[in-house]
Amino acid sequence: ITGVPYLAEVKLQQGKIIAEAESPFLKGAASKSTPRIYLEQGSQLFTAQHTKQAPVSKATSTDIPASGTGPSLNMDIADSTGRMIPVFTAGISAWMHKNASLPASPDYDDSSWLSAENPLQMGADQDLTADAWYRSRFSIPESGKYSIQAEGGDRGTIFVDGRQTAKWKIKTGEVSLNLDKGEHSLAIFTAHNGRDKMAAYLGPIGNIDKKGLDGKVSIRKGGPFYHTLDNWYFLKANNVEALKSAVPVLDTLQWSKYKVGADAFNLREGYGWFATVIPARQGLSKMTILFRSVDENATVFINGKEMIRREGWNIPFEFTITDAEVLNREMVLTVFVENHDKEGGIDQPVKINIIGDAMAITGWKMRGGPDVGDELKGQPIWQKYDSSSADTTAGPQYYRASFTLPQFNNTELIWRVNPDEMGHGSVWVNGHHIGRYPEINGKIGMYIPEPWLKPGTNELLIYEEEGKRPAALTITAENEAGRKKYKLITNHIIIK
Repeated sequence: ITGVPYLAEVKLQQGKIIAEAESPFLKGAASKSTPRIYLEQGSQLFTAQHTKQAPVSKATSTDIPASGTGPSLNMDIADSTGRMIPVFTAGISAWMHKNASLPASPDYDDSSWLSAENPLQMGADQDLTADAWYRSRFSIPESGKYSIQAEGGDRGTIFVDGRQTAKWKIKTGEVSLNLDKGEHSLAIFTAHNGRDKMAAYLGPIGNIDKKGLDGKVSIRKGGPFYHTLDNWYFLKANNVEALKSAVPVLDTLQWSKYKVGADAFNLREGYGWFATVIPARQGLSKMTILFRSVDENATVFINGKEMIRREGWNIPFEFTITDAEVLNREMVLTVFVENHDKEGGIDQPVKINIIGDAMAITGWKMRGGPDVGDELKGQPIWQKYDSSSADTTAGPQYYRASFTLPQFNNTELIWRVNPDEMGHGSVWVNGHHIGRYPEINGKIGMYIPEPWLKPGTNELLIYEEEGKRPAALTITAENEAGRKKYKLITNHIIIK
């Protein structure tokens, strides 16, 4: 059997050889040879009847409609040669939507949620999804700009008194809000994109790559109180014995400028001093200095006095200064780094935190997973999507629609969901979860496995974490993976 890119079942039926085959959907991608079944001359098993040559096979043609047969076919995409190729699109019904931000409401019933003095990381309630809600209350004595600080990771959306107030990259540790005097309800929706690689790290996963909120939450008027330390300098040391000598005085004329994240040792083992100046800040009660990662072993000094030592890399660490005399003057922060392999240096930004004695927000409730609502309790039901409204609503939303795939004889098309212009979220087709978006490896569309599709109407459900609307979402066929199906049939064969 020749000229067939893919051969499926081959059988002898009623004296004929029947071979089921497939070829790529796009023209030019198939074999240049004509599909044929050849019978070996002189075979002891088969001989052709009434012919001296191997019989030419017959192949059924693929029934593909011509251009302009309906809204599901758009001839507007050119291939690498400039030739126009068909793009098939599924017809999507009118959208419905349902509010998934009910936990932001001040009077939401969170009595069944997990309680704790301080917020716990995602998964603390045994829910392993990528989302979690946190709720608490606080009171402030006067109106103004406030800063909230907390540890955690990935994305957060903050609601105060039921209104979306801010978006927050939680790993930055701080977010600013404009607040009125008095008591407020606070709800924070968090979502994550997965785990970092955490190369060379050994230890509890929750200590290095936190998800959601974790630990003490502080609030104070003013801010921001986190500041990144810049203007670093580097001085090479001969060996580790330099650590036993006095810390060298920072001389910006003799030391080299250094950029955090750069390799200071030319991919080799080496040792060196890194230093910067922290400006004087009057009236502070304490200052915390935070390191995300130093490559590799680090010994840290303030004004020549050792403060902390940390061995290993890709491990966060911090220390706090409470000496008023030291805080009121300019400080020199010096780090001795021992690099034992390849690149080395201070590989992530170093920050100071001067929030001081801030008020703690306590009495937290948390629950993992998206809010599904409860229509029996009078909570919002599915409503018609209003395409004339804003592109983004306040917080997470559900969207639902149905779609119908165009049907073609002898053709198998591969379908993908393209969540264009949407934020972050998940997609289900006929109850099957096909993945999360946005896609990391480019906009190739979210693959829908063929066994999960049905003839006729199919159901599409989207959980959109940022509330962005599905106006530009499409479902299209991936032509490169499409297949034409046909059969090769010989003339009647005599079996000896």
